[in-house]
Amino acid sequence: MAERRQPLDARAHCGDGDSAAREAGAQPTDATVDRIIVALEAIFKRAGTWKRGRGADSGSFDCPNQCGGVLTYSRAASNGHLMARCSTPGCARFMQ
Repeated sequence: MAERRQPLDARAHCGDGDSAAREAGAQPTDATVDRIIVALEAIFKRAGTWKRGRGADSGSFDCPNQCGGVLTYSRAASNGHLMARCSTPGCARFMQ
């Protein structure tokens, strides 16, 4: 029988992408999570929600976190998962 996976804690798996920090069990700050939420909301507002058959989508626009950077995103055609990254170090960066 296959081993049952434990649910993931989303807050433990998002952040600045620093693998050493992840290995040490570092948690993202509330500010990091807030920046990611603001970025997601802006992408949804700009690109709409994903529907099967819609195809891939990507784009760039001024980061809604008012950091002066450019937020670039890409949405997979197969499942609608988003990847995004702001050009400002330490701002929003995530992958679903």
